[in-house]
Amino acid sequence: MKTVTKLGWDCVNGIPSTDVCGGWEGVNCVNRTVVNIAVTDADLYGTIPSTIGLLTGLTYLNFHDTSMYGTLPTSIGNLTNLQILNLAHSYFTGTIPSDIGYLNQLNAFDVAFSSFSGIIPKEIGQLSSITSIDLSTSCISGTIPLEIGKLFNLNTLRVGHSSMYGTFPKEIGQLSSLSLFDASFSLFKGTIPSEIYQLEQIKNLIFAHSFISGSLRSEIGLLSSLEIFDASSSFVNGTLPSEIGLLADLQYLRIDKTYISGSLPSELGLLSSLTYFNSAFSPLSGTIPSTIEYLSRLEFLAISSSSYVGTLPSSLGLLSALTFLAIRLSSFTGSLPSQFGFLTNLQVILCEYSSFTGSLPYSFGKLSSLTYLSADHSSIGGSIPSSFVELSNMRTLKIGNTLLTGSIPNGYGWEELSYFDVSYTSITGSIPSGLCGNSLTYLDVRGNELLTCYDTCLSTLHSMYHDSLVGCTSGNILV
Repeated sequence: MKTVTKLGWDCVNGIPSTDVCGGWEGVNCVNRTVVNIAVTDADLYGTIPSTIGLLTGLTYLNFHDTSMYGTLPTSIGNLTNLQILNLAHSYFTGTIPSDIGYLNQLNAFDVAFSSFSGIIPKEIGQLSSITSIDLSTSCISGTIPLEIGKLFNLNTLRVGHSSMYGTFPKEIGQLSSLSLFDASFSLFKGTIPSEIYQLEQIKNLIFAHSFISGSLRSEIGLLSSLEIFDASSSFVNGTLPSEIGLLADLQYLRIDKTYISGSLPSELGLLSSLTYFNSAFSPLSGTIPSTIEYLSRLEFLAISSSSYVGTLPSSLGLLSALTFLAIRLSSFTGSLPSQFGFLTNLQVILCEYSSFTGSLPYSFGKLSSLTYLSADHSSIGGSIPSSFVELSNMRTLKIGNTLLTGSIPNGYGWEELSYFDVSYTSITGSIPSGLCGNSLTYLDVRGNELLTCYDTCLSTLHSMYHDSLVGCTSGNILV
């Protein structure tokens, strides 16, 4: 961090002793008039004096990530040429003065990660030039003032991670330029006002971890610019409207841990830009629509702990961009599709605590990017496919508490494997010596009375990692 001395800010009794326009770092002047003060990520202490109001030519004031503290003086309202006011990541306290309403040239106002408190003054509605307001992660409380609807140029509104509460005012629907609205991790409640569906420019609509409730209306299909929609961990209910399929630009869709129920609409497959979909821990039911195969850009799919039924469609194997698949704690039946072997970008498969039966597909050996597979606490049986030795990037393999039989394939290809759980299965034979000298730090073989541990392989592991050998007792160690 830069200190005040290194910045060249020298004062005597509060009066500059050096040329402000010539030697003060972070201060810029035009014709001897201070126009910019920008000191960020610096060990700068102190308060903003009321005399700041004398700098009427100031257009840019930025104390982001400093140790500045105190209140924002009312004289800030004299800075009618100010365009940027950034006091984020600082120690400022007190309320936002109503005099801020005089800053009719202000484009951006950022007090995120500060200790400002109190309510948003209604005079904020006078900021006719404002494009960005960030009040997130602050102590600001109260409701969103109705006057917010006058800010026709507002592009970004962040009020999440704050103490704000109440309902979304319908006046938000008048913000015709709004592109991002983030009210996540807040105390906001009530339903989504119908006026929000008029925001044709909205790209990011986020109210995750809030008390927002009610159902999603069919008018959601009118939000043609929407790219991110996150209602996770909220009280939103009803069904997912089929009109969701009209959102051709939607990339990120989170409805996990909500009360949305019913079936996934087949129109979900029309979301050609979708890369992330999470509906886990919501009461959705029915089968997974076969149209999901058209989501060619999908990278993250989490449909765990829901009431989905039936088998997984083999067409999931067409999702060539998929890197993460979570289907755990589910009611899916049948076998894991062998077509998953085509998912060469897949890194994580979570299917533990499920009703899957059958065997682990031999084709899984083609998953060259796979690092984590958990299929424990399921009814999967058969033997571990010999092709698994080709999984050279595998780091975690959890297949305990299953119906697996047979022996463990030679582990010479598992050079990266660090966590291996085959507890409470019917696996026989011995722990392959190929696991020796690699990355293995945890091995659980409990409940396998016919499985032998190699002492020469595992004694070093036991001495290096406390409690790393679970189930390798004197009764089943081969000396």
